Amino acid sequence: MSRSLLVPDQIHSRWASEAEKECPLPEYPRPQLQRAEWKCLNGLWDYAVTNGDSKEKVPDVYQGRIRVPYAVETALSGVGEQLNPDETLWYRTFFIQPKEWETGHVLLNFEAVDWSCRVLVNGIEAGTHTGGYTPFSLDITSLLKSDEKDNRQEIIVSVQDPTDTSWQQRGKQVLQPENIYYTATSGIWQTVWLEHVQESYLSDIRIASDIDAAEVEIIAAASGGDKIRFSIKDNGKIVKKATGQPGVPLRMKVPYMKTWTPDSPFLYNLIVEVVEGETVTDRVISYFAMRKVSIAPDKNNLQRIFLNNFPIFLNGPLDQGYWPESGMTPPADSAMVSDIELVKRLGFNMIRKHVKIAPRRWYYHCDRLGVAVIQDMVSGGRDMSAKRDISRAKRGKHKKDTTEKSYQQSWRDSDESKINFERDLREMIFHLFNVPSILIWVIFNEGWGQYNAADMAEWVKKYDPSRLVDHASGWHDQKGGEFVSLHTYKTRLKPPPLHDKRVFIISEYGGYSMLENRHVWKKTASKPFGYKQFSTRGKLIEAYDGLLSRQVLPLIRKGLAAVVYTQLSDVEDEINGLLTYDREVLKFDEHTMRTLHQSLQDEFLESV
Repeated sequence: MSRSLLVPDQIHSRWASEAEKECPLPEYPRPQLQRAEWKCLNGLWDYAVTNGDSKEKVPDVYQGRIRVPYAVETALSGVGEQLNPDETLWYRTFFIQPKEWETGHVLLNFEAVDWSCRVLVNGIEAGTHTGGYTPFSLDITSLLKSDEKDNRQEIIVSVQDPTDTSWQQRGKQVLQPENIYYTATSGIWQTVWLEHVQESYLSDIRIASDIDAAEVEIIAAASGGDKIRFSIKDNGKIVKKATGQPGVPLRMKVPYMKTWTPDSPFLYNLIVEVVEGETVTDRVISYFAMRKVSIAPDKNNLQRIFLNNFPIFLNGPLDQGYWPESGMTPPADSAMVSDIELVKRLGFNMIRKHVKIAPRRWYYHCDRLGVAVIQDMVSGGRDMSAKRDISRAKRGKHKKDTTEKSYQQSWRDSDESKINFERDLREMIFHLFNVPSILIWVIFNEGWGQYNAADMAEWVKKYDPSRLVDHASGWHDQKGGEFVSLHTYKTRLKPPPLHDKRVFIISEYGGYSMLENRHVWKKTASKPFGYKQFSTRGKLIEAYDGLLSRQVLPLIRKGLAAVVYTQLSDVEDEINGLLTYDREVLKFDEHTMRTLHQSLQDEFLESV
């Protein structure tokens, strides 16, 4: 058994104890493609840390036990130690192959491993993967042994992670956390699981809705099979059936169509079957929603965001997606649900997921509970801005991101860095394509690793025309994408730039802070960070009221289409959350916030 999970001088959430289960985070990790035959491998594994030059040599001795899927730096892993860039982290576990899995294929799935990993099954390499935020799957059927004396199957994973010493995508992870940058996440940090499939099985589905035609288009990729059968369910009742071919788009009418909105988040269930001859060889359960996001002028000829052909004002918090005991990994599924439900109760209708890709179940809960999502690309490289560049950007004079100097400053001067970013961007969009709650992609945030942003926005829009694109959130605007996307802290919110035909949004603002002494990240933490600090809850709420009523509200009639408040919770040294880091204290009054947010929506409806 690992040593104590919780660090004495560190706060933790009420969900921390759930990690002590034999299998933490036991829920099916892929809600839009569910199968019956699967096995969760979360739990205690052996681990070792070796020097980087020994990355190919499996350790002779393991140092202890680590709790998967919590990163090695976290308390819930049972280790709580930093992985250095010159080290290799090793994992080992065993599983028993069920008798009924001896025919067909066994797939080994990793939801996320940060950053570069190699997987061995029974001593033979099964595959490798690079990229810390997207899932990957390995067919390990041929590597499984059938030995009656020892029927254990061994899995070994080796991981290396340069964190912020290189250009790879890492979000806010650093080796020396402070202020707005946080403790690194290395190794396995999302669910590891097995599933069993037959020779002919569904490998992927792509779902796109067309509300104007009341149709849904589905492409099902399969390894074998003669045909694919689809069944759409509305509240448990099959309302439409169709049969198509693997890899061929199929359009289906949706009877008595119901659309998805944050106020009415209706989801259709979808059953997909792979058929060979007359035999169903694979059956998966999925879901989809009918929704359309677009841009159009309102009655005053101001550009607005439209959802299902109706204007919508998006209002929500920035969400870093961290917990004190488990870093980027939620301590439990219910911890994610609690955050999202609070967002709804406070009268928000959106969350901006900030420079991180969340577990798939987080998006599922947004889909079913009704929260729109602005999804950031994970940032990499480094900040291309000097202080004077940021100061100029605030005055509307933006630094170009297409020069050799800007490439060097943003750590994008090598082909490898660019190719890696573009691959990761494509993988993120492919990975999350079916999530109906995602309305907007953000490519770059505040110049971090930014390059060729306008061209990148064009590519993203062609790759996924079903969503809107914010090419440069904050600075530096290259006149691309569909948004004028401003960040404003400490200074007064400004009206939209003149003569710019893009939609005006404030994609970060606020950051109002208050220190809750009994809910500080660590007693030994550095000075708490916040943009504008208040000593009492009353002063904090009064300031937030003034910010919305005197600054945000007047801008709505001038074209303001969305606002993102910083932020949902405190994170490590940051104390500008609506909630404390342990989620124990809501610093604002629930009723007051709901009333204020409703006033923004009322103003918007009157103005459009």
